[in-house]
Amino acid sequence: MITSHDVAKLAKVSQTTVSRAFRDDCYIHPETRKKVREAAEKLGYFPNYSAKSLKKKQSKIIGLLLSNYNNKFYTKITQSVESHMTDNGYRLMLTFSDEKPDKERKYLESFISSRVDGLIFIPVSRKNEDLVKAMAGFDIKVLQFTRNLYDYLDTFFIDDEFGTYMATKYLLNMGHSRILIIESEVNRESSLKIAGYRRAMEEAGAECVPGCVLYLDTDADTASLIAYAASELRPTAVISSSSMFTLSALKACQCLNLKIPDDISFISYDDNEWLDFMHIDAVAHPMDEIGENISDFLLEMINSKDDPETHAPVVRMIKPHLVVRNSVKRLTAPS
Repeated sequence: MITSHDVAKLAKVSQTTVSRAFRDDCYIHPETRKKVREAAEKLGYFPNYSAKSLKKKQSKIIGLLLSNYNNKFYTKITQSVESHMTDNGYRLMLTFSDEKPDKERKYLESFISSRVDGLIFIPVSRKNEDLVKAMAGFDIKVLQFTRNLYDYLDTFFIDDEFGTYMATKYLLNMGHSRILIIESEVNRESSLKIAGYRRAMEEAGAECVPGCVLYLDTDADTASLIAYAASELRPTAVISSSSMFTLSALKACQCLNLKIPDDISFISYDDNEWLDFMHIDAVAHPMDEIGENISDFLLEMINSKDDPETHAPVVRMIKPHLVVRNSVKRLTAPS
C-alpha cells in the first residue's frame, strides 16, 4: 500500500509537508505543492477523504486538543499523529486550550458540531465534563492523553512519575540533595512528576526543603520567578518539567550568572535538538512511537464494536529514558 511516507520520500519533503500540500495549505510554496502532487500521481497515491466519508458515514476527522502550543514536545507529537492519521485516511483538526477551561469548552463544542470521529485531548479541568460525556451520544471516541482527569475514559500515559524519579535519583547519586523542581500550577493537585521527585527524595532520606517545589502559571514572568526562587533556595540542581520551563530556567541562570554545570546542574523534562547542542541532560520520550501508539489506540476505539455502556476503560503507558550529556556536576565520589 502506497502511503504519504512514500510520497514524502520521492518528493524529498517531510510527511507533514505532504499532508499540508493535499490540504492546499496557503503557506506551502506552489512549487512544493506541485512536486508533492507529481510524486503522488507517479506512485498512484491520493487521499480520497470525501468518498470514504460517504461510504462509512464518518467525517474522517480526528480532533486533537493540546494544552499549550509553546511546548515543543506537543509539536513533535502532533507531527507524528498527523502523519499516522493521514496514512489511515483521516484529517487532523488541531486546537490548543492554553490551560483555560473556557477555551477548552469552545473547542469541545466545535468538535461536536464538526462530528469528529474521535478526539485525543489533554484535559484542563473537570469543568467541561458535561461536554465530554455528551460526546458519547454522538459516537465520538475520546482518548485522554497524559492526564487522567476522567477515570471512565480510555487513557494514554507517559510515565511521568518514573521520568522524574529517574532524573532525581540520578542527581542524588551525583551528590545533589538540594534540588529545585519546576512544575505548572495547573498540575498542582495531581502532578505525577512531583510524585516521582518526592519518591526518589524519600527513598534517599533527602529532605524536601520549603520552596524546593516551584509551581508556576504559564502566563507569568516565569524566568524572573525562577531566578527569585533559585536565589532564595540556592539549589545545586534544577529539574524543569517542560521545555517551556527549561527555556525560562536557562534565562534565570543567565540572569544570576550561574554556569551549567559548574555553578548549578540541570535536567530538562522533554528533549529537543537545541538541548543536545547545549549538552543539557534530559528526560526524553520516543516521539514517533508515542504518536503512532496514541493514533493506533484511537483508531482501535473508533473501529471497536464494544458497547459504550459496558466498556471498561483501558489505560496504556510508555516509559521515558534519561539522556546524559554534560549538565550535571558530580559533587561526591561514586559509592
